[in-house]
Amino acid sequence: MANLIGKRARFVEEYVVDSNGSAAAIRAGYARTGAGTTAYRLLKDADVVRAIAALRSRQSAKTEITREKVIEGLMREAEFSGPGASHSARVAAWQALGRIVGVFGIDNRQRSPLASLSRDDLRTVQEAIKVMLAEHDKNRAAQADGAAKPH
Repeated sequence: MANLIGKRARFVEEYVVDSNGSAAAIRAGYARTGAGTTAYRLLKDADVVRAIAALRSRQSAKTEITREKVIEGLMREAEFSGPGASHSARVAAWQALGRIVGVFGIDNRQRSPLASLSRDDLRTVQEAIKVMLAEHDKNRAAQADGAAKPH
């Protein structure tokens, strides 16, 4: 970050906190109006991108947190459905995984493979999902019935 000064350097520090470009721009002192555009511009700047990567690397080395450990932990949370499981925690874990693997763009809009499907194809997908959800509900009910019966 040696070649970054002022607001650009502060943006890097703030961006690493939560990877929210607009919020980082505002916290770094850029105007609230246009913060998203400012963040987009800064995240296209090679010096800023290098500084973010370097800072994350230093933080990772200090904490011994690696990308693999984060992904493993998020996958455990995303797939956990036992006692004490939280639906909102699963959704948040899936969202975080989506950002890590690039399902979401810088603006956090989902890059959906469904976007290119026709309306009829989307209806077919919708019906398939309904069938899968019904099967899931049926399996959960059967599990609940099995757990309620004495052995």
